[in-house]
Amino acid sequence: MQKFERLARELADRKLSIAANRLQNLGREMYAAGELPWDLPSGPFELEGNELVYHHPNFDFIPGNRQIIVEDNTALLTSNESKLLYALSGTPNITVSSSALINAVWGDIDKNLDDSRKIQVANLIDRVRNIFNSHGLDQNLIETRRSDGYSLLDPSFHQIEEEDDESKPEYVYRHRFFVYYPERGYVVVNGEERKLTHKENLLFNVLARNENRGVSYRALACEMWDWFRNNPDADLYTRAVNVHVRRLREKISRSKEDQLRIIQTIRSGGYMLVDEDSPTYSVSS
Repeated sequence: MQKFERLARELADRKLSIAANRLQNLGREMYAAGELPWDLPSGPFELEGNELVYHHPNFDFIPGNRQIIVEDNTALLTSNESKLLYALSGTPNITVSSSALINAVWGDIDKNLDDSRKIQVANLIDRVRNIFNSHGLDQNLIETRRSDGYSLLDPSFHQIEEEDDESKPEYVYRHRFFVYYPERGYVVVNGEERKLTHKENLLFNVLARNENRGVSYRALACEMWDWFRNNPDADLYTRAVNVHVRRLREKISRSKEDQLRIIQTIRSGGYMLVDEDSPTYSVSS
């Protein structure tokens, strides 16, 4: 516990980039030992030794060391560059808004973005793109999205596909029973377009990018409501998530049997979007 408190003090001293990742790794160890209730982050990161690593098809990113590794070459990022890339790589192919990036990098939330704040984000994006370019990577791996945000493109996340568009590519999730458009916030079921509420779209987005993997009640609630991150009332966020899952199930299928088959309740406490046609699908013995 002393080690945990020391890392927390590092966070308080604003040594965020390294300390946050060390704290996350320590939390995993304490969770495994039964010493701490901890919701592990969803997304592409893997725990290797004491470090979180993101294996992109073109590079490896180690946020704790602020490093990008391309073959035998290593690029060292600044603290802010690392925080930016960490935020983008947590949800590949999904738009991360400028306000969310400001919060991730500088720790503040600005809902009413002015031009100067947008320029700060754009300049930081350009710096990371230049690092990509100088190490032989395509700088367009970080794409500017028309919905005022940015996305890290990762073709290894097979469930996100490009949709033909006269102006700019859009990413869609294709399931055997429906097609989901996260940027537009609707699903198409049997040719019928069904609009999602903002909360339903946030919920569906998390489930889709974790296809065939369970996501805890708390992780889903934290994606939908920021204040849940500091709320210990498990019953409260369980009930809140259940309500939105029920409504989402009704929108993606008219059949009660299919609803429960597509979005399954997991025994450890959460939900999982299941696609039996996906390479990520497996049947437990």
